[in-house]
Amino acid sequence: MVEMDLGLRLQLRRRLIASRQNAPLPAACSEDGAAAFRLFENVCGICVELRRPRPGKGLATHAMRFESETDFLVWCETDPLRFSNPVLHAKLKRHGCALLAAKSTAPTPA
Repeated sequence: MVEMDLGLRLQLRRRLIASRQNAPLPAACSEDGAAAFRLFENVCGICVELRRPRPGKGLATHAMRFESETDFLVWCETDPLRFSNPVLHAKLKRHGCALLAAKSTAPTPA
């Protein structure tokens, strides 16, 4: 995973908050509502927003940016979602890898 400086993380968070105002439903959500994710294309790769409700404490939201499929897959294999919700984990991997593959084959603007 790529380390981001504080300014870049804050900028990414502001964009995520602004996009939520008119945002569609998550790309996938678990059947019990215990987790959901959304994927965004980024200039450098993809952004993953993972949301997990915390009973009695609110909603935990994590946003990560990945530049390569290798980094994304390494993160996927260490995320506890693969044990708690394997179907959602498989969807996340499939959609994320598809976005990264499309991004790598897209022509770069001149």
